[in-house]
Amino acid sequence: MLSSAPPLKLNPPPAAAPLNPPLNLPPAPPVALNPPPKPQPLPEPAEALEVWTPEPPAPLYTLPALMALMRPPPPPEEEKGEKHIEDLLE
Repeated sequence: MLSSAPPLKLNPPPAAAPLNPPLNLPPAPPVALNPPPKPQPLPEPAEALEVWTPEPPAPLYTLPALMALMRPPPPPEEEKGEKHIEDLLE
């Protein structure tokens, strides 16, 4: 069954609206630029500051070296000949 109806005519698509329509805004006022900064005078030189330097680390000792440090110093050695002469004179 074929119908003898006339073919349908399609309407043309509507014109696409612009994505970003122009805005009717007044012109922007001019932007005032900041003047360049005036050069600042150099500050007076301060007195020399003491520079802190860390103390060097303590040396690492071995156990025999520590034992030698803890030992009392040996008594001073007397000269052999003089002691005997003094004893003889007394």
